[in-house]
Amino acid sequence: LDVVAFIAPTEDPGGNTIVRVGSSPTGVEFDGVDLWVPTVDFSTVSRIDRVTNIVTATITVDGGVKAAAFDGTDIWIVGGRGGIVSRIDPNTNEVADTVDVGEDAWAVASDGNSVWVTNRLSNTVSKIDPGTNAVTGIVEVNGRRQVWLRIRTEGKWLRLFEGDTFQVGSMEGKIVQIHLRHVDILAGDTTYAVRFGQSLHDGQVVQSTDEEVAAAGG
Repeated sequence: LDVVAFIAPTEDPGGNTIVRVGSSPTGVEFDGVDLWVPTVDFSTVSRIDRVTNIVTATITVDGGVKAAAFDGTDIWIVGGRGGIVSRIDPNTNEVADTVDVGEDAWAVASDGNSVWVTNRLSNTVSKIDPGTNAVTGIVEVNGRRQVWLRIRTEGKWLRLFEGDTFQVGSMEGKIVQIHLRHVDILAGDTTYAVRFGQSLHDGQVVQSTDEEVAAAGG
C-alpha cells in the first residue's frame, strides 16, 4: 500500500490521516512546513502540505531516489547505484542541481553546514558543501585516502588510491597525491590539481614533464 500515514498523538483513531503517494515510499523528511516522501518505483518525490494533507507537488528525479534530507534551505535526495545526489529547490519544486558522489549513494543527512552521504558499494562517506555543490571531504579506507572518479561516458566509478593508474578512452592517468580538498592527477605529461566535484578539464596545471626537465637543468 503506497501511502503515508499521519498518526495523531491521541487515542482517537479518527484523528489519523492517510495520504496516497507514489509507489514504494522509502522515507519521509520534514522541512518545518511540508513533508517530502521519496518513492522508489516511480523515481519521484512527493511534497505534502501538512495542514491540508494534500500532495502539492510530485518531482521526478532522474538519478533515482532512496532517501531525503533537509539542510535548512533545500531538499537533498540520494539516488542509489547511480551515485548521484539531487538538490531540490522548494521554491520551484524542481531539481536545481546534481552532485556526483560514491557508488550506490544510500543515505543522506545534514548537520546544518554540510550534507553527508553514505556510499554503500564504495564503503565511503561524501561531504558536500551546499554553497558550491562540490564534494569537499573524503573518508579514509583502511587508513589510506581514496578518491572516486566518475567516468561519465561509461557511467561508472573508479575507486583509486595514491599511485593507482586508470584509463579513460585513449588517455592514461595516475593518482599522484590525494589532498584534503583536491587530488593531483597525472594525465599524459601534465599533472593537474583537481578539486573535489570538479572535472579534470577544469583542473589547474601543477607541473608538466618538460617543466620538470627544465627545472632539473636538462
